[in-house]
Amino acid sequence: MAPEIAVIYGRQSKDKKTSIEQQIELGSRVAAENAWTLGEVYSDGSSASRFAKKGRADWDRLLGDLRADRFGILILWEPSRGDRDLPSWVTMLAECRERGIRIYVVTAERLYDCRIARDWKTLVEDGTDSAYESEKTSLRSRRDSDKRAVEGRPHGQVAYGYRRVRDEDERGRHIGSHDEIVPEEAEVIRETARRVLAGESMRSVVKALNERGMASPKGVPWSSTTLRQVMLRDRNAGLRRHRGKVVGKAAWEPIYDEDTHARVVALLTDPARTTGASNKGATRKHLLSGIARCGRCGHTMRVVPGSTYKGKVVKPKYQCTGCYRVGRQKDAVEGVVVPLVVERLTMPDGIAALAAGRPERAVELHDLVAGAQARLDLAADGFADGTMTADQVRRINAKLIPQVDAWRAELATCAPHPGVLDLAGPDAAERWAAAPLEVQRAVVETLMVVTILPTGSGGGFDERSVRIEWVRPSGS
Repeated sequence: MAPEIAVIYGRQSKDKKTSIEQQIELGSRVAAENAWTLGEVYSDGSSASRFAKKGRADWDRLLGDLRADRFGILILWEPSRGDRDLPSWVTMLAECRERGIRIYVVTAERLYDCRIARDWKTLVEDGTDSAYESEKTSLRSRRDSDKRAVEGRPHGQVAYGYRRVRDEDERGRHIGSHDEIVPEEAEVIRETARRVLAGESMRSVVKALNERGMASPKGVPWSSTTLRQVMLRDRNAGLRRHRGKVVGKAAWEPIYDEDTHARVVALLTDPARTTGASNKGATRKHLLSGIARCGRCGHTMRVVPGSTYKGKVVKPKYQCTGCYRVGRQKDAVEGVVVPLVVERLTMPDGIAALAAGRPERAVELHDLVAGAQARLDLAADGFADGTMTADQVRRINAKLIPQVDAWRAELATCAPHPGVLDLAGPDAAERWAAAPLEVQRAVVETLMVVTILPTGSGGGFDERSVRIEWVRPSGS
């Protein structure tokens, strides 16, 4: 009889008591002691609870291999490392029972067979305990987050214009932190406010900042999209936002006053400004013009039109506007960039990656809109097939439609450009193809930094000459 194939799944827990490396090492030892053939090793570093904002690529890959019958034993450090979401854990157990796949739990030193009622009950109860602990952790986290918001304390990643400072007591023990202004970064925000309120375009402000060598939050030259994101942040005016609403004054010093901020936000979110002919996106005819950068001198790239020379067709190419010594065929470069963008948009955290500084709220709003819209559709179907009266449908619409409109309006403020968030989802390829060029460009600027590297003369196009640096990597 051939040896059984066992796979290992490791996941880093917040308590960090047992690292992924230790889980894999101990799991490998178990496989060797039982003469099992060690197959794939899977690992993830993100949460397994239903509250997780990040996906788990290796867990999804493991489930795919499970359904393809590629192994017979799954080795886990403990059940909670597999899944802390009870419905998905029970579904996985049902598939193991159906396929005869057994689960070895290292901490229990036991091999479980889901076809045995007692083993099934034990694993389900373990999953229930894990899910319950996850619910309690989430509740504590929400309460702590609410408390910090009421007190105006900072939360999440430190914003451009500020630095986070560690607070210590007289014995040097960490007791918290506070944000303080970075003078040179704050001056960029104040200068931008002054100039755009005086009538200058974001494009001209960006050009001036880049000519002075001022780095953006990404550490690269500024773009209009990035600068707009920075200027829309309520924290610039010393306001604390929580769960999509301004809840009061923040504990940090404002960069400028609330009146200035209100006027800046009104100006930058004016539809006439974002869709008018003077908009940057409307003046660009190519996806990466002014976005892609030269890997030799750092200047932006523009498209040199195609031509015919001595009977030979010369195709359009992206050419450096600084040194003029780096250029790549336009279609080939976009053939590298576009598939990566579309793939990124289809990932579970696509909405969060596109959000302008408030990814968690953007995801929450997106889910709220989708759920409410589904209920509205069900009501319409119910009226069509006679299971609901017109009065019932009117009551449902009267309650849900204003909520949906409010959620959509707030969701729009999370986007760096109108229409950007609409591109995320399983059908991103179709949405991308139908999107206006200015929306596509805003998506590229939000997700990645594109650099076209110099190469030696001769030879065909090498996709490695197009370097992609993700601004918000998957699961970050």
